[in-house]
Amino acid sequence: MKIVSSLDSSIQVWDAYTGQKLGQPLDGHQRLVTSVALSPDGKKIVSGSLDRTVKVWEESTGWSLKLSLEGHKDRVCSVAFSPDGTKIVSGSDDKTVQIWNAYTGQSLKQPLEGHWNSVYSVAFSNDGTKIISGSEDSIVRVWDAFTGQSLGSLEGHQYQVNSIAISPDGTKIASGSSDNTVIIWDISTGQ
Repeated sequence: MKIVSSLDSSIQVWDAYTGQKLGQPLDGHQRLVTSVALSPDGKKIVSGSLDRTVKVWEESTGWSLKLSLEGHKDRVCSVAFSPDGTKIVSGSDDKTVQIWNAYTGQSLKQPLEGHWNSVYSVAFSNDGTKIISGSEDSIVRVWDAFTGQSLGSLEGHQYQVNSIAISPDGTKIASGSSDNTVIIWDISTGQ
């Protein structure tokens, strides 16, 4: 399955093998959709938007809007599901990371604060115990996914961190930056 957002604030789901559209566009955001992610079981989509909301779409007899999560004070830049699909993490221009219950839409913690600029990328570790965030402040932060406590920061980029990825074994973080570098970090040592 492939998910694409467009300038008209809608989301289109496609069959990645045939290239065919799967149903009608998903309409619900008021402004441009900035980020989408598919749940591990493929039955939910989460989307973030310039309209400051996170929306959860569910496949039952077709994709439909299930939840609208509100809490960010500025545009949502990045969204991701936890490996078990029970949580959603979002990063925003309001400089915070938020953790949500994927079934109820309830915020699970106070917003995680520590970045001093927009949060452009978020991800869960493969075991779901950590959240990684990358920011316009050029810093990668590691958070405890259960307590929301900061576990440390990874500093080495000169400009904003646009993307992050975690190795399949969960021991490394890759961060890509506007300084034209990718840094591979050891998650246990921060080096």
